[in-house]
Amino acid sequence: MGVTNLKVAKITAIAATLEEKRERVERLNVLIGCSRELMAELDPRWDPDQVRPSPPHQRKLPYANGMVTRWAMQLIREATGPFSSAELAEKIVEKQGGDVRDPDLVNRVREAIDVSLRKKLGVYVRYTQTRPTLWERIDE
Repeated sequence: MGVTNLKVAKITAIAATLEEKRERVERLNVLIGCSRELMAELDPRWDPDQVRPSPPHQRKLPYANGMVTRWAMQLIREATGPFSSAELAEKIVEKQGGDVRDPDLVNRVREAIDVSLRKKLGVYVRYTQTRPTLWERIDE
């Protein structure tokens, strides 16, 4: 009998919040309509059906695939000494016209550089120091 009373109490508590949730849904529908109008005002060609959703927790770079690796290898080839991934990232972002003061962009580029250079470790590049890892090309 106690279990039934507990279930009834839970259902009653949920039902009490139902009207509040319905009001919230109405308010959100109004806001969604407003955002559609704003987007259409900003770009008349904008179509909500054409917008591709971006998967959550996925980091994307504003550059084409493989370009960060190419630019990093080019900087390493032109360099007279070793570079850290952070230095390479700042130089690449600056060279491509990005904002070096944007820590998220620089960090994403740094991570991409670090991953790509670790794949090329021992073939095209080597590191001369760890913490911070300093990268240089292999001359052979």
